[in-house]
Parts: sequence; structure tokens; C-alpha cells
Amino acid sequence: MTNADTYNIDTYYREVHDDDRRSFPILSVRAGTAAPDFALPSIDGGTIALNDLLAKGHVVLIIGSFTAPPVLAQLPALETLSRTYGGRGFSFLFVYTREIHPGEVFPPHRTMEQKLEQARRMRDHARITFPIVADDLAGTTHRAYGNLPSFTYVIHKAGNVIYRSSWTQAERIRDVLDNVLLQEQAEAEGKGGRLAFSEWVSFMPQESREVWDLLDVAGPKARADYERELPKRPRVSF
Repeated sequence: MTNADTYNIDTYYREVHDDDRRSFPILSVRAGTAAPDFALPSIDGGTIALNDLLAKGHVVLIIGSFTAPPVLAQLPALETLSRTYGGRGFSFLFVYTREIHPGEVFPPHRTMEQKLEQARRMRDHARITFPIVADDLAGTTHRAYGNLPSFTYVIHKAGNVIYRSSWTQAERIRDVLDNVLLQEQAEAEGKGGRLAFSEWVSFMPQESREVWDLLDVAGPKARADYERELPKRPRVSF
């Protein structure tokens, strides 16, 4: 069995991310450290490299898949952010990972073309316009950044991580981008200031039932796997 076979799970189980959640707070890729570079195939053809985007400005890196409803719930707001901040020195990029709730319609990835096609279907469903790339079948980039189902990094144009979250939250990302713009304005005006390192464990409300109903699009198995594991979920977990 290859790394790709073990990474692309056939059936969702609640414990699949337990170790990743425990290790995320102390992951080596964190605020103040260099973001690992990558070059991945775009769903529209060609390749997009992180360093190429950083040469143009800051990068908002969203990581997830169609069968991770928490990221789907954020995509409309993220699309709005990309339109608002895209011309102000920020690039948005979505890295498509494994299907965390695989189903008959969105099954585990066995080829790159299949993975790219399922990423295109997410793009079309959510009507997002910012670029999407697909990680390799073994999840190399996904693993390097934390291996969680739906999470985000903001990377400064200098190459360092300035924000990361174990869940994607558009309203928090907006705060970060506004703060970057504030810093740049102060620097342009020759005003003083300082950088602050902050850590925060924040509460994120559960998505609506309508969002989780999107698993029906992935297929009956995706819904059944989620419903089977639902009783194991605590009401609030890190």
C-alpha cells in the first residue's frame, strides 16, 4: 500500500485528525516561520508556485476539499474577500486536498486528473474565481501545513507566516488583512509601530444543517459516514 492509498481514506472516521489537531499548535510551520514553498497544478492548466505569488504580494492560503463542509460554508465570504483585497496586494489560493467525507460522487482520489476534476466541480458549485491548485495524491503540501480538513494560512510577501488557523474563518482573515494594510500605511507615512505575536484559541459556531446537507452531493456514503460518527463528536472541541 502506498502513501497515496493510506492518505486518501475510503471511509471517514472521527479519529482521522486527532493526532493532527493535537500537534497543530506546536507545528513547525507557525507564525513567524518561513512558509514551505510548493508548486502545484492548477485546475485551469499550468502550475502555480507559492514563491511566484509571494513575488507579487501577500498570500491567503486556503486548504480543504468539497467534502469538508466547514470550508464550503466559508467560500462565499472568501470570494468576497478576494474581490475586495485582490487589488490591494493580496493573492488568494485554494489548495485542494483529499476528500475527508468521500462518497460515490466524490470518491477517494486515485489519479491526478480525477482530483483536478473534483476540484473543478467545487469551483463551479461555489462559483469562486480565485485560483485552485490540487495537491499531489500523497498529500505532501497538505501534510506540511498541518493535514487538517479545513484550515488557512496568511503568508507575508517576505515569505513568513503571519496567521494560521486550524479552521477557515473569513471574518478573522479580514482582520488580518486589514492589519497588514495598516502596517503598510504606517510604514509609507514614516510612522513608528511594533509587531506583536499573539496566540488565541477561539470559538467557532457549528455550521448550519444546510451546509452539512451538501454532503448529499458527494453521495449517500458520505452522508452515512458522517451520521455514523456524529454521536462521537463533543459539542465543543479544539
